[in-house]
Amino acid sequence: MFFEKRTENIVINGSAFMGCTELTEIVIPDMAVYNEGGSGNIFKGCISLKSVHLPESPAVNVIGSGIFQGCISLTDFNIGPYITIIKSRAFNNCPLLESIDMSETNVVELGDNAFDTTGLSEIIFNDKINSIGMNCFANCRFKTFQFPDTITVISRSVLQTNKELQHLILPAGVTEISYNAFAGCSALIDIVSNSLVPPVLDASAFNYGNSTFKI
Repeated sequence: MFFEKRTENIVINGSAFMGCTELTEIVIPDMAVYNEGGSGNIFKGCISLKSVHLPESPAVNVIGSGIFQGCISLTDFNIGPYITIIKSRAFNNCPLLESIDMSETNVVELGDNAFDTTGLSEIIFNDKINSIGMNCFANCRFKTFQFPDTITVISRSVLQTNKELQHLILPAGVTEISYNAFAGCSALIDIVSNSLVPPVLDASAFNYGNSTFKI
């Protein structure tokens, strides 16, 4: 689906395309804006959607809650330069989404479950992210995961049940590792911590994981 060129803003309501099971591609021009309700659930359940071009405009700086949730055919997504927040469940259950590059973006916050149950095995962070929500990368396919240097708290269940995760790298500024952060990471071999002072570790942080990994 392509929007025709026009001079005035195109206003897109939340849930606008939700459940459009035959939609495979959509290009939204840069003059588009979300209504006051935000961008939540716009493409939720679009099971055939493979390619999306969102507006690259200061007026669109948030990827809303559940916007691509259940888009099981989505393989690629480019995060625009004006995006600062990716909200909860934005890409939840997108199993074919394998990599995300945030290196040239201005994203500062990733919401709860934002990439839960995706096919992610690679992510490149920028140097601005200061918050990664609960369950953000749960049930993904990482083999190696390196948190950005800007993170100080490892959130609850953030990488839970990443069953292929072998290598984990923690930044120097981490002060706390929360409940079930790495629970179920049964293939974990080693953890590299760059901190001079060990972070506060919740007793359940590594529940049901490999009991023989080294730090």
